Amino acid sequence: MPQSERPEGETPQREVPQRRTPQQWATLVQEYEASGESQRAFCAERGIGQSSLRYWRRRLEEGRDNAGAPGARTARLVAVKLIEETPALAASGLVVVTARGVRIEVARDFDAAVLARVVAALEAAA
Repeated sequence: MPQSERPEGETPQREVPQRRTPQQWATLVQEYEASGESQRAFCAERGIGQSSLRYWRRRLEEGRDNAGAPGARTARLVAVKLIEETPALAASGLVVVTARGVRIEVARDFDAAVLARVVAALEAAA
């Protein structure tokens, strides 16, 4: 409504931005990158903020760097080399050696809560 037609004291209503899922943002980022348009033009056509597009481009790019897929978490499957059981390993339920050489041994009767805290601490440090 034009300001001249608005009752005195009434403020204009702002449109609430649409919430989008990470998948919707991934699609928008792919469309933007394929469009050849400037960020300003692309965002104006779709009614999205340039800062939101920049944020999601950066976030999705970090996801690709960490796990190879847009928006994916950093956890991923890796190749595992099986070796013959030795007496030292027989008491262990699980042995994990990371790419950086960190060795984690989990006994057969491990405490799941302790393991969860160790994993959380390692993820936070990464």
